[in-house]
Amino acid sequence: MKIKTIPAITALALLALAPACGGEDDHEEPIDPSEDACEHMIEGPVESATAIDDMSADAPDIGEHHTRFDVTLVGDQSNPGSYVGYVDLVVEETGESLIFLDADVPMQLWTAAGDEVEVEATSNAIDACTEVAISYTYDLEVGTYLMQLGSTSADQVGIVVVLAGEHDHDHDE
Repeated sequence: MKIKTIPAITALALLALAPACGGEDDHEEPIDPSEDACEHMIEGPVESATAIDDMSADAPDIGEHHTRFDVTLVGDQSNPGSYVGYVDLVVEETGESLIFLDADVPMQLWTAAGDEVEVEATSNAIDACTEVAISYTYDLEVGTYLMQLGSTSADQVGIVVVLAGEHDHDHDE
């Protein structure tokens, strides 16, 4: 009996030491934020949220980085046939935040005090994939921001938030 257990123990030990493969993606080298956003826009993980129709403090939070949020917008009362919505963006690290959308939807950010945050850059030229239609770049401090989406003909928008320079994460989390 002891002879049969030695090969089994050896095999288990070798499996434990074998490198992991398939699905794990720890970025050891920095990648382009748009490539990272494309990956999450296509592969997820995905969470759903329903935007609210006013600048309330009770908006759903879409601040988790490296997650695609499918945000359902609400009917725009001032523009029938169009959609708008508000969601919260919770920023936990100061720096350049890139917000990628899967539809060309107008977007604005507001501080908790109600001041509009100036966009640093906007780009419709995302060469990494066709799943991202537009990106907005903001230099943000730690805090909660209110994101205004629309008015648009789209009733839903996919959103991925990437903090520039933050690419050391495990895509299997």
